[in-house]
Amino acid sequence: VLKLMKKKGTNLVLINSAGAGDIISLAGLTSPSIGHTVSNVE
Repeated sequence: VLKLMKKKGTNLVLINSAGAGDIISLAGLTSPSIGHTVSNVE
């Protein structure tokens, strides 16, 4: 993942993390698909 973004009004704002229930946008996935879960092993 190269960028993690969240909507603020009509703009996309770069963020460092997202929590449960947050609706976000990701940039940099090689083969994204609706319904996939993205997580960190730690």
